[in-house]
Amino acid sequence: MTFGSSWISASSRRAGLLVLTLAAFGSTSSAADAADPVTAETLFREGRALLDAGRDAEACEKLSASQRLDPAAGTALALGMCHERRGLLASAWAHYRAAEALGRDTSRASLVAAAHAKVTALEPRLSRLTVRVSPDVETAGLSVSRDEVPLAPSAWGAAIPIDAGEHVIEASAPGRRTRRSLVRVGADARSYFVDVAPLDPVPVAAPPAARPLVFSRPTVEGRSSGALQRGSGLVLVAAGLAGIGVGTYFGLRALERGDEAKRLCPTSPCSDARGVALNDEARSAAVTSTVGLLGGAAAFLGGAALFFTAPSADAPATKAARNGSVRFSPSAPGASVGASFVAEGL
Repeated sequence: MTFGSSWISASSRRAGLLVLTLAAFGSTSSAADAADPVTAETLFREGRALLDAGRDAEACEKLSASQRLDPAAGTALALGMCHERRGLLASAWAHYRAAEALGRDTSRASLVAAAHAKVTALEPRLSRLTVRVSPDVETAGLSVSRDEVPLAPSAWGAAIPIDAGEHVIEASAPGRRTRRSLVRVGADARSYFVDVAPLDPVPVAAPPAARPLVFSRPTVEGRSSGALQRGSGLVLVAAGLAGIGVGTYFGLRALERGDEAKRLCPTSPCSDARGVALNDEARSAAVTSTVGLLGGAAAFLGGAALFFTAPSADAPATKAARNGSVRFSPSAPGASVGASFVAEGL
C-alpha cells in the first residue's frame, strides 16, 4: 500500500537515524547507551510492513517500541498514520506534532511539511475534553487523573484533544471520598466538559462501646442447672449406699472370722495355724469395712446435700450467683482492667 509523498521511505528514516545517533553520541554517554538504533530500525521495518498489510494494531505496537528505543521523525509520522487509521485522532495528532518537531531538529524540510499538513488537516476533526476544578473544590492533596494518568494542575481547565471512546476522570484527596466520572467521546468533533464536584469527607468511625466480658458455666436452655445437680446427687447417694453395703458385709465377715479365731486360739500367742489365718482375714475385712462405711457415708451425705439444695426447675438462672462467674469490665483508656469473682451456693 502506498501513502504517496507522506509515507517515509526506509532510506529517509535511516538518514534520520544517523543524524539522531550522531547527536546522541556527541551529547552524553548515558543517552547513547539508552538508544538502540539497530533494534529500532528493525522494529520500524516490521511496523511499516504490518501497516501496509492493514494490520494496524500490531503495526502501532512495533512502531511505538521503535520510537521508545530511538526517537525519530519518520517513526513518529508513521505512528501518526497508524493511529489515524484506527480512529484515534488525538493520538495521531500528537504524533504528527512530534514528527514535525523532530523533523525541524534534523533539518528534514520535506518531512516537516508532510507532518504539518497532517496536523492542519486533523485539528478541525478533534474532540476536546476540559476538566474544570473550581477554587471551592480545591483541597490539600487534591489529585485529578484521566484514565489513571495524572493531570497537572496547569492542565485543569484546558481543552485537551482526546481520542474517541470511554474515559474515566478521577479526583481524590487524603481523607476524602474518591469521585469518578465516565465520559463517552464520540467520533465527531465535539467539546466535552467534566466538573469536579467537592469531595465528601470520609466519616471517622466511632470506637465501639466497651462491653463487659462474662465467662460462666453453661446452663441448659438459659435456665438453672437444677436437674443436672439433682441427677448428680442421686448418683452419689446410690454410690454411698453401695459403699455402706460393702462396708456392712465386710464388717459382718470380720466379726465372724474374729469369733472363730478366738475359739481356736483363746490365748495369745496362738499356736494354731488356722486360727492365725482367720485372725488375719478378720483384720483385713475390718479395714475394708471401715473404708466402705466411711466412703459410703460421705458419698451418701454429699449426694443428699446436692439433691435437696438443687434450685427449682422453673426458676430462671442467675449465672453469676449460682454458677460463679468472672466478669471483666474494661475501664477508661490507660486504666487497669478490673476483675471480680462471685460464687453463691451450688
